[in-house]
Amino acid sequence: GNMQSNDEIRKGLPPVSTGRASPRGRHASMSHSGSASEKFVWLFVYGCVGWTVIAGLKAILGDPLTNYLASTHNNSVIITSIVMSMAFYVLVGFIVLSAFSVFASNHSPDLQRKLRLLRELNPKWDEDILVCREIMRHGSKSFFLASLLLPKWMRDTSLALYSFCRQADDEVDQEADSLSAASRLARLELRLADAYAGHPEDTCVDRCFSATVRAFEVPRGLPAALLDGFRWDLGRPRCRSLPELRAYAARVAASVGGMMTVLMGACDEDTFARAFDLGVAMQLSNVCRDVGEDARLGRVYLPEDMLREQGIDPDDLVASPAFSPALGRVVSRLLAEAD
Repeated sequence: GNMQSNDEIRKGLPPVSTGRASPRGRHASMSHSGSASEKFVWLFVYGCVGWTVIAGLKAILGDPLTNYLASTHNNSVIITSIVMSMAFYVLVGFIVLSAFSVFASNHSPDLQRKLRLLRELNPKWDEDILVCREIMRHGSKSFFLASLLLPKWMRDTSLALYSFCRQADDEVDQEADSLSAASRLARLELRLADAYAGHPEDTCVDRCFSATVRAFEVPRGLPAALLDGFRWDLGRPRCRSLPELRAYAARVAASVGGMMTVLMGACDEDTFARAFDLGVAMQLSNVCRDVGEDARLGRVYLPEDMLREQGIDPDDLVASPAFSPALGRVVSRLLAEAD
């Protein structure tokens, strides 16, 4: 019940030092969190880069649009074309610079050092990661498909992290009494400690997880926060208020976003904040999606104060999970909070 908030978890983390500030990290920070003047500068840069690329293509392929505009005297068509062209230049510039940033970060000396360190810390990395891929292919199809969009090095290290988290979640969620679940959670905490100490259990998942968190210097507070969230799940959890639900979501969802942020090399404070916020928002959405399923398991994640405001007793919801207009209003309010 005494859970820290999102901001408190971030403040409690040790300083993150990955040894590199990737172009992608700086680029994301300026484009999304900078001042209005910084954003204007980046829009101007995108436009200039886009115009340069398009100008080169026009020189090679010709420019039928300009020829058409020169022949028309419809001012609305001309103005619309100019505005759309400027937007297109910005889009092309953004794509080109983002692709360049990805290429530069993927070939940085520091990243190559970390990838070599992965295999030094786990000589069986190439074999073990295949097992992690299969675990995620069957255990989390949505994440596995999304991971295909990542660069290969980031895909494999992400799968190593997620496989450990997936196994941890499955072990705690096994059908059994809370006492045996608590013992399994205690064992997971020992596995986590051993992984960070460089003595992982002799399994493919633990070896890959240990190599990843050590090579990329993932703060231990992040996976520890995830296990802390699992502890809250033991028994039949209830959330008394929205801040308490946010604190729970920060542990079971935002912590994973924090680990991914470290892997991606974008470790400035603002990027961490946005990753944590996104994780909390996704977890709030999951709570809304699984109201009936959770209630049948004796769990109520919807804040009790919001339920009682609508005349809903949480015990009644567990005894007879069913939709009602009042419940719909609670869910809508929580979805609005997620947005």
